[in-house]
Amino acid sequence: YRNLRDYIELDPEKMDISIHLIKDSTILSKHSRSQEKFMHGIRVLMAKQYIDNLGEEVTKGQTEKAAQGQWPSYAPLGYKNRLEDHKIVPHPEEASLVRTAFELASSGEYSLRKLSYILYQHGLRGRRSGKKIAMSTLERVLKNTLYYGRFDWGGKTYSGKYEPLISK
Repeated sequence: YRNLRDYIELDPEKMDISIHLIKDSTILSKHSRSQEKFMHGIRVLMAKQYIDNLGEEVTKGQTEKAAQGQWPSYAPLGYKNRLEDHKIVPHPEEASLVRTAFELASSGEYSLRKLSYILYQHGLRGRRSGKKIAMSTLERVLKNTLYYGRFDWGGKTYSGKYEPLISK
């Protein structure tokens, strides 16, 4: 199952189906013994507890990393993740283009559409699509305090200990 809802919805008794659990060498059906159903239910709940705990631990780790001034997630546009120390650093190509975006936007002469087009002409692309940066993405970048050294995480604002791309 991918989640607890799948376990609930795939009820062999209601659906008149058999579920073959290869790893456990078990077949669940409406004819299964109560002990088999009980043990399967226990395993499903243990897996749910494991996933829930893993989520809590990830959140705790990200919050601790943020408290230390480090960006705790995938690097935003203009930065890259440095795998050696798990910190963000300016991306060799993107950083200067993000700086250009701030400079052009601060002039007040460009719409987001025009700015997106200019940046595309200079080589800035969406990381996944390879296309022009969406205007909504560009707007989020231009409003994001992370680029001058402050970021929000978990409802708190932190002072970043990474190289800002622009001044406040």
